[in-house]
Amino acid sequence: MNALAKMGPALAVIGMTLCPVAVVVRLLGNYHFLGVRTVSLLVIGIALMVMACTLKLYEKKQ
Repeated sequence: MNALAKMGPALAVIGMTLCPVAVVVRLLGNYHFLGVRTVSLLVIGIALMVMACTLKLYEKKQ
């Protein structure tokens, strides 16, 4: 198993954890979490999940 195949699921887990955290923090009325805007955390989480999907598709073609 190469490095890209291992990185995909890890990025997906991080993204799926980061998105709900950002949403809950924002729903609690906070605009910042650990010094970062909650909208930025949500966008980073979405980007990580998209990257994980792309790596999964790339893995299938090899």
